[in-house]
Amino acid sequence: MNHSHYIHLRLSSDSNELKIRQNLQNCLHESFGVAMGSIYLDILSVNGRDVVLRANASDAKAIMAAVTSSNTSSPEMRVVKDSGFLPTLLAPSDITF
Repeated sequence: MNHSHYIHLRLSSDSNELKIRQNLQNCLHESFGVAMGSIYLDILSVNGRDVVLRANASDAKAIMAAVTSSNTSSPEMRVVKDSGFLPTLLAPSDITF
């Protein structure tokens, strides 16, 4: 079974979906080569500088590693939160139980 994983990214400036997708593919290609540069991912939401992605769970770590290690993407991207359950990305990270 193919499970989805969700990643919340924050950009250094506003961007559009096409530019974000191109930057993600460039980061993956730079970090892992041609094979990983063409993995499938969905951009579910672009809200100002906040972006939510959906990817296969098996690819999520590679995406986060590529975003974190890339120093050539413009705008710069950073991982805010990730989860296998989409609603957890909406919860503030400072909640304690």
